[in-house]
Amino acid sequence: LAFQDNDAPLELCRAARELWWEDSSNQPGSPDELRKLLKQLPRGAEVQKVEEALTPSPADPPNAQASVERLRHLLTTRVEGT
Repeated sequence: LAFQDNDAPLELCRAARELWWEDSSNQPGSPDELRKLLKQLPRGAEVQKVEEALTPSPADPPNAQASVERLRHLLTTRVEGT
């Protein structure tokens, strides 16, 4: 909703998730479940990298703190201006 009138790219990022990983409410669903939800939102069809963000990888950070550090790094490497 915040970006419905904006042309900023929308990209799902695995590192940008809640810290309390053990809580069931913070467990990501499947890519298909998310796509179904995104269809109900403005610009939801434009969200990129859904599959990559929801598919676990051996390279994933081992804990929430490491994930925050990865997110900080990813943000510093983005080309978009603020």
